Amino acid sequence: MPHIHENRETAIANSFAATTGKAGSNSMRKPIPDNVKSADQVITCECGTKILLLPDLKATSDAIENHVAKHQKLESDLGKATAEAEGVRDALIAQALRKVGG
Repeated sequence: MPHIHENRETAIANSFAATTGKAGSNSMRKPIPDNVKSADQVITCECGTKILLLPDLKATSDAIENHVAKHQKLESDLGKATAEAEGVRDALIAQALRKVGG
């Protein structure tokens, strides 16, 4: 049976790869394992997507921006797309700050 840390490290790597497409050849999103889905480890978008909070601030920022881009692509109107992106970004950043701030 693997240790929680091994699973968490794998989840972090998978989350980073899924959100940035920078690790490994498989850039498909992988589910976050149940043992790392505690409320203090993830932020949840209004669409229901869960984003794992990573210890690396740049990786977390990249994960948020990658998700924001997906929302932006759903809108064909540039003004609505920009507003959607800003709203999603602000909500996810606010959640992340609340989680890490205590």
